[in-house]
Amino acid sequence: MEKDAKTRFFWSRERDFTFKTCLRQYFFRYYAGLSPQTGGPRDKEIAILHRLNHRQDWANEQVQRIIRAVLESGNPPPAADILVQELLTAMRADFRDSRNGLYRQAGNASKGLFEHEYQLKVPDHIWKENADRAEDAVRRFLESETLKWILALPPEARLESPKGVEFILDGLPVRVRPGFAFRRDDRIELVHWRMESPLQLDDIESAGRVLYAASKWNVSLEKIQLVDVELSTGEEHRHAVDEDALNFAKEYIHDSADEMQFPLDDPETNTAAEDNFDTTEDDAPCRRCPYLKVCPKWT
Repeated sequence: MEKDAKTRFFWSRERDFTFKTCLRQYFFRYYAGLSPQTGGPRDKEIAILHRLNHRQDWANEQVQRIIRAVLESGNPPPAADILVQELLTAMRADFRDSRNGLYRQAGNASKGLFEHEYQLKVPDHIWKENADRAEDAVRRFLESETLKWILALPPEARLESPKGVEFILDGLPVRVRPGFAFRRDDRIELVHWRMESPLQLDDIESAGRVLYAASKWNVSLEKIQLVDVELSTGEEHRHAVDEDALNFAKEYIHDSADEMQFPLDDPETNTAAEDNFDTTEDDAPCRRCPYLKVCPKWT
């Protein structure tokens, strides 16, 4: 990512959640440790902590990698056992490298696991359950009716498969994860496979996906269909976003962006000072925060 992309301001639902969870965590994530080559020891430490993943998020990333590879190939997928073996081999390698601290070695850009960095005592059966859940998700994906209709589409119906995109909403850069986009009949369908169970859809996130699709393909709202697939069951959840919900989301996004820019030293240059971002008084989010080692609340 270019330096400008690292340092300029943008809005995302993930950024919004972090800002509302803890201002200091927000500062660490979006303003600190971005230039470890020229920064001091603390900047280098923060840059390493940026790359930590919780085990559930790591499992989801591995599943999404398999899904993306299948969909981007455009071909019938390999047998389930082959893809599951690929998944588990990658997870075992990641686990071993993280446990050995490879992500802390100079010049290594790999990710580490939060549980290893903070030496949490996670029983073996919990790690196995995490891997089993990932395996089950891959098998459900391969068995899903959603995959069947996608594979039956002509190549020209496959529009794009971005991990994340940025678009401009009334002058504000907004980043979303729209999902895999397909043209089906006279509609644009945005498909997400989700590991969380039960499925919890977020109205603001859904609206962001629709806003992106409307601007990208210049289509009306009724032509955009969101498809969220629950990987624990393979069930499709189809939903649309109406104009009232879209208007609410637009207002919410701009208000949220204004709140984020209020503590900045200079909103024009997106410059921030750490002392302007307080630590949360609630200890609960701290238990999952990757920046505990550098947070003044705990050091």
